[in-house]
Amino acid sequence: MPVGWTISARGAAVAGLAALAGLVIGGCGGGPADIMTPAAQRATTSAAPGSGSSASPSAPASSGPSAPLTGLPATGARAANRPAVAVPLSGSQLQGLGSADVIFEEMASPLRYIAVFQSRDDSSVGPVGQTRPTDGQVLSVLHPLFAYDGGTPSFIKVLDRTQVVDVSSGRYPALYRAGAQGPAISTSGVRRAARGTVPPQLFTYQGPGVGEEASFASTGSWRPSSLKITAPGQATQAWAFGARSHRWRLVSGGPSVLAANIVVQNVPYKTVFLSRKYGLTTTSARVIGSGSALMLSETGSAGHRTGEAVKGTWFKPGIHAVTDYLDPNHHPVGFRPGATWVILAPPGTRVSTAGGGS
Repeated sequence: MPVGWTISARGAAVAGLAALAGLVIGGCGGGPADIMTPAAQRATTSAAPGSGSSASPSAPASSGPSAPLTGLPATGARAANRPAVAVPLSGSQLQGLGSADVIFEEMASPLRYIAVFQSRDDSSVGPVGQTRPTDGQVLSVLHPLFAYDGGTPSFIKVLDRTQVVDVSSGRYPALYRAGAQGPAISTSGVRRAARGTVPPQLFTYQGPGVGEEASFASTGSWRPSSLKITAPGQATQAWAFGARSHRWRLVSGGPSVLAANIVVQNVPYKTVFLSRKYGLTTTSARVIGSGSALMLSETGSAGHRTGEAVKGTWFKPGIHAVTDYLDPNHHPVGFRPGATWVILAPPGTRVSTAGGGS
């Protein structure tokens, strides 16, 4: 049966309190097998010699290195330890999204995407857009090489206060190729032009001990085959779970892409000025704080895999912190290794699933 709800500001506040409570509860009790709670992960990280202050979710055990932003086996230690390249994209003819490990979708005007590449490169990513205030909030924890095509002076000043490495068209013009829709870049070219560091892991993944039949949440999950998202002022997005691909496909309302995981993250939006002189404004997503979220992945045996969904909460206490995604029991959601699409949904967004019961 279909499951639907509308995101509201009040709901986000309630969910935020639940997320905060979950951090306390999570440190005291155990979660699903092979999934480490955020509190336990932070304790492990702080105790390890040479560890930084930012926490990362737990990763599944493997015989070799894993790509930090997908949880999939890396092609070697060098690939696992290279920096991420982040690119804001906007336009009707997007290139390169299919190669990204993580995509953040900002439902502003115009609709824009922040694509993050680490495990794979793409020789033509574009049209490259301008920077917006959301970029620093989303990307600072990844300290990526950030390729963008200008922006207002105030937006660039905001970006300069974060931990991204500026590889903009103003500083590295030779990296940007002109195109009919806008400039394009090669992610490997960006990586050769500037130095960076390996990003932390953004998501908690199910370990091999969980078993193929296990749910990715400790409680409250259901098995939908489709997802619809309608945000104010935006076209309706429709996603469908593919029985053969075992991935979620965006079938309408955006570029045709595949994702192992989808997060519909309820966030507030703030009005910002593009030009005070001419009174031009847009909206900008704010991803620091807490709120409600819908997380979708996949489950089942090797011969019969289905989509899986759970409603829970997200929590990001500061710009340099990894976001925690928690189920109704305040345990971290265990995503399947692969690409993840994060939709930054504004208040008033309507979300529904079909093909399963809650």
